[in-house]
Amino acid sequence: MTENTIESTQDLEVFDTIQTILNQTLSKDFVKQHRKKTLSGISSGFNDLDEITQGFQAGEVTTIVVRPGIGKTAFLLSLVSNIAISSNTAAGIFSGRRPSSQIVSRLISTGTGLSINKINSGDLTDFEENKVNITLNNLYKSNLFIDDSKGPSLIDLMDRARKLVAAGIEIIFIDFLETIINSTEVEDCNEEKCHIMKQLNTLAKELNIPIVVFSALKQPVLYKNKFKYTPDSVNDNTDTLIFLNRPDYYHINAIDKKEKGIAEVTIAKNANIDEPIMISLRIIESLDKFVNL
Repeated sequence: MTENTIESTQDLEVFDTIQTILNQTLSKDFVKQHRKKTLSGISSGFNDLDEITQGFQAGEVTTIVVRPGIGKTAFLLSLVSNIAISSNTAAGIFSGRRPSSQIVSRLISTGTGLSINKINSGDLTDFEENKVNITLNNLYKSNLFIDDSKGPSLIDLMDRARKLVAAGIEIIFIDFLETIINSTEVEDCNEEKCHIMKQLNTLAKELNIPIVVFSALKQPVLYKNKFKYTPDSVNDNTDTLIFLNRPDYYHINAIDKKEKGIAEVTIAKNANIDEPIMISLRIIESLDKFVNL
């Protein structure tokens, strides 16, 4: 009697693996987009961004620069959702402007498409209640820590970051640079933001984790007869520099007759590129969320 093993059934060429069947069933574009890739860093959850940066790298600072009203918090929480909730990577957030309860409320609303008032009312359909349960279970299982101290001093933030890493945190988000109060000085710095960026750069290397810093984009500054959007204190002390833009916000899409609901993410500085590269993400307005295009 022939032993019925995987090898023998494959020899008979009767069975197909589930991977083969999936590849035949799904489009090539879908398979390519969702195929897991080996990254050297922590995946952002955004495929085209990871393709360029290879994820958020240990020991490096990524600065994401955003104009007011573009969706800084929505982009931050989209990253947090992708990293801490979907991928269950231990993450910490320093939120100098927004209470932790508000952050969690936004994460719940983004995950369910329902307002916190609607959820707390208890007036939910079976379908809505199922969505809430799934979202809450994912949040309960996540390793997400939030520090919402208002205007933390740089020294306090660094001390707390060390404690988070000692507890197992793998990535830290800072929302945002301008809320940190500098309480130390660094050589060769002539402005407060320079002191802070240099110390954060040193901290990332000391802790050997990625630190992702959000910063407010103001008017361009004049430097050596050229305009640029971020000062040297940011450019020189960040490993990856990213600009987030939404043409819809300025009605540029309507003028150029481009698709609505598209965000532009420009990687202006990264070890893997020689010149800036722009990728696109889709914005789901109803969920206040950024997703792969």
